[in-house]
Amino acid sequence: MEEAQELNLASDEVFSPPNSPTNSDHGSDTDTMAEERTIAPTQFNGSAAEDAQQWLRHFNNYCSYKGYEQAKQLALFKVLMTGSAATWLDALSNATVGTWDALKDAFLQRYLTPEFMHFKSARLIFNTKMGESESVDDYVSKMQQLARSIQADEKMVRFAVLNGLRPHIANFVAQRQPSSMTELLDAARIAELTQPMVAESDSVVSTQLAGVQEQLRK
Repeated sequence: MEEAQELNLASDEVFSPPNSPTNSDHGSDTDTMAEERTIAPTQFNGSAAEDAQQWLRHFNNYCSYKGYEQAKQLALFKVLMTGSAATWLDALSNATVGTWDALKDAFLQRYLTPEFMHFKSARLIFNTKMGESESVDDYVSKMQQLARSIQADEKMVRFAVLNGLRPHIANFVAQRQPSSMTELLDAARIAELTQPMVAESDSVVSTQLAGVQEQLRK
């Protein structure tokens, strides 16, 4: 009997190690990995379509959130450079890549939007229209990003957004006479919620007009 108990105890020690991970540990690890995929900065390849200033802002915020020291920040930056950006990085001197301030300045000097491109963005901001399937929030965010690239003030952004909103939304917002982007966005959201009702009303009117035209033909 005593021998059987000793065997059972030995078996428990072999198959149930005290430090084995529990299901909750696995769940915590999965949550951490999911968070990393969500908030980690993307790779930067140096294409004209990328916003270097916004990318660097997110990179700095991520490194601050993780508490990275300069050495780890430099290492992560180098890993995230791909394509032509990686080629640019390889051509830099050891002095430039050795400190974060020097590398950051070199990055901005190379990839920050040139001054002459600001004029193109200024024209673009007044020519960008809200898409038929685009939400008010997505459209306003896109316009604010364009505005940051040319350092436009809020008044200019309000006029540009109002100019690009879908007609029934723009009419509603104009009647409210918003004095800030917050007021404009709130009014545009309200107008957006009424859009299905407007579409349904238009459909009813079209049906009624078709009926009248049919009667006139008889």
